[in-house]
Amino acid sequence: MLPWLASDPEYAQHVLGADYWTYGLPGNEKALETIVRYEYEQGLVPRQFEIAELFAPEVLEPVLI
Repeated sequence: MLPWLASDPEYAQHVLGADYWTYGLPGNEKALETIVRYEYEQGLVPRQFEIAELFAPEVLEPVLI
């Protein structure tokens, strides 16, 4: 273990916010929309897909474990 390892997550939260690795669709829409736009502009996809179209409907349903 590195002596500064404990301070790394604290620093990441200070710089990037409390939820710096957001999981799921909520909170990641802007990044995904940007990726889809780049793909369309570069001719990699025939149209700009809606973000929900990229995922199976079951994946978008909230799940509690």
